[in-house]
Amino acid sequence: MGLSRVIRILGAAGLATWAVFAVPGWAGAAGYAPAGYYQVQVASGACLNVRSQPNTSGSVKACLPNGTSVYLTCAVKGQVINGDPYWDRARDYAGWVTDALMSTPFWQTQTLEPCPQSSYQMKALVIDYFPLIPGTQNVDPAETSVSCPNGQVANNSSGPPCSLAFMRSYVAGITSGLVTNLTNGSSYHKYSNSSATPSLIYSVAATVEHDTPAPRNPANTQRPAYAGIMSGVNICNYMIQQGINEVWIFAYQSPSLNQIDESKMSGPNGDVSNENQHDNMPVCLRTYTVYTFNYGRTVAEAMESHSHQLEAELNNVDSNLFGGIFENNVCPHPRDATVPQCYQAPSHCGSVHNPPNAAFEHDYGDTTPNSSDCQNFYTSGLFDSISCHNWNSCTGNLDTDEPHYLVWWMQNFPGRGNQAIYLGRPMRNWWDVHGDWDLFIWSGKSLVN
Repeated sequence: MGLSRVIRILGAAGLATWAVFAVPGWAGAAGYAPAGYYQVQVASGACLNVRSQPNTSGSVKACLPNGTSVYLTCAVKGQVINGDPYWDRARDYAGWVTDALMSTPFWQTQTLEPCPQSSYQMKALVIDYFPLIPGTQNVDPAETSVSCPNGQVANNSSGPPCSLAFMRSYVAGITSGLVTNLTNGSSYHKYSNSSATPSLIYSVAATVEHDTPAPRNPANTQRPAYAGIMSGVNICNYMIQQGINEVWIFAYQSPSLNQIDESKMSGPNGDVSNENQHDNMPVCLRTYTVYTFNYGRTVAEAMESHSHQLEAELNNVDSNLFGGIFENNVCPHPRDATVPQCYQAPSHCGSVHNPPNAAFEHDYGDTTPNSSDCQNFYTSGLFDSISCHNWNSCTGNLDTDEPHYLVWWMQNFPGRGNQAIYLGRPMRNWWDVHGDWDLFIWSGKSLVN
């Protein structure tokens, strides 16, 4: 999971003071900046290091004085410098320079096109809400509807309380599972190519823990106060200082808090997420997405929430190619005999809820195959017999089978190195959509090149 900084906020006053971090505004870029010559902008007498990697750990290949003209070809996300996460490829030095000290800083102008075959660094801020029974180190089941009968987590309030130490460990396990599964899921066809490189590399940059209930929206006390939570942690500051682009809130769904949002987006390009547009969160320089995971459940439900966000983004870009063709949403249950026009019809890749051999909703452990071209999506055109054996999990237990299916499902998105052709045009890396939503919007919003 990488390095993680933990901040524990204790006591009822944990969120008493909220502040908004001021950041520079966007220039409203409408496309990529062209490759070409740009100037180094450092103090007179200083020079800018050209690095072997897009971070300050890379070896120094050259040091360029202020005003030097450098031919820049493309950009990748790397170490955040002065709030700027991008590093530009310096063609003539075969190295990287921080965009923050060139005449192309991303908040002033357009950003260079992403470098081919580069991975996006996806850094998460984890926020935990573990409200305690007063005077104890036990999580309050009356508030959370989470208890621990027989030493196991149950999504109800009838059992004995879970200890704080146990819940920390349990949530850490879900977090670790998300980091691993989301990274592996972005590796194109990794199920058949073990050396496939992920398009998204996930890590946890920091963790903030509260021992108080999740704060409520004053206008609707059944809903968390997302705007206040994000302001309270200075989300824009986390973005600038640590490159955060996702926030994972671990909370609960109980009678007193029964309207948690699976995902919410905020940024200069609006909100495209799996929830209604409400309780607007702070807008920072770049887009970030907030997920709320119920820690009374497992990594399966957290994966499902995250995957629904992918569906929302990709359908927003091209609902015909993604929802209509890739997901085959006209016939979501091709093995349902009560729907004659779909029964046993060849399928594509299915959706979050419905594998390509589904007979009903959430049919992840079904051993009966159905014909599908998912593993050859717009490449060879060949159809295979697809069942739960393809994602190596046929237990019939949703919490076990669903994460395996969702990783396989994501690994079939046209990703790095794909050879898919659609209407005579090559598919782009679909992970560009989630890897950097703002850059994707500026590039013209298309799943094909």
